[in-house]
Amino acid sequence: MQERTANNKQARISLELQEYINELVKEVILNGKDFNSQKKWLKKYVEVENGDFDTLNESLEEFLEVLPEYKISNSKFIKKQVEILSKQCHITEDTFIKLHSWAGSKHGTFIDSRDGKTYKTIKIGNQIWMAENLNYTGSGIRHITDDKEWKNNKKCDGWCYYNNNASKGKIYGALYQWEAAKQACPAGWHLPSDAEWKELEIYLGMSQADANGLDWRGTDEGKKIKSTTGWNKNGNGNNRSGFTALSGGYRINNGSFYNVGYYGIWWSATENGSSSAYDRYLDYNNSYVNRYNNPKSCGFSVRCLRD
Repeated sequence: MQERTANNKQARISLELQEYINELVKEVILNGKDFNSQKKWLKKYVEVENGDFDTLNESLEEFLEVLPEYKISNSKFIKKQVEILSKQCHITEDTFIKLHSWAGSKHGTFIDSRDGKTYKTIKIGNQIWMAENLNYTGSGIRHITDDKEWKNNKKCDGWCYYNNNASKGKIYGALYQWEAAKQACPAGWHLPSDAEWKELEIYLGMSQADANGLDWRGTDEGKKIKSTTGWNKNGNGNNRSGFTALSGGYRINNGSFYNVGYYGIWWSATENGSSSAYDRYLDYNNSYVNRYNNPKSCGFSVRCLRD
């Protein structure tokens, strides 16, 4: 996330407006209400008091963006920034304590006993997701670097790193063909089904009708799950969900690699016929989430979901 210095200046507002702001922030953070849909009402309240809506709105947006990082970040800047922004946004001590507790309860870690790797986790609604792409490369799946072998692998049990570069794996995790993706999650975790991806999207504000559709769907759910850094051409998200989706690129079924820094694709466990399966796709130029199906021989990222 780009570091910006918060201005520690607090305008005077009525007690009624302060209570409204605090209830709104709790609804957005704790219950997943869409902040953008509430702005027109907030603007009316502020303008009645001849207040500066634009400044308050900017501070609230920044506060909502950085709060998920407050509990897990070691950055003194982020901690100080959240504290200053809470004052600019007229957040009461009681509300801040509740939000601080929420931030702590959402985040966790998981150690994969198979290889000792540690993954951040995030609770979103009633689901607990890994907040990092999986990077398991052990038994039960095959490491395939050769394009021809990848293309001809009918078992679809291969994995690789982007451009066969192990350093990419430290950032983006591994890319898995579909059968490998199903096998790779550790005990107690699984590859999420298409329905479980929809549950995430609906919790973040997508309608059921949109969730059931194909191609680009929703409003700003993609922005809520994209990381705040790493997407090219100003394509970063606000990561309000804490999901931290990365632009890890992908490997198509002929073995070619494409679009690291611009695109990220994640498998679901749900088939669409015998040779393809559903996935979720984000790009640098979109705030939506794409639902589609692709050949099982493609190499996509994996996010594990707790059983």
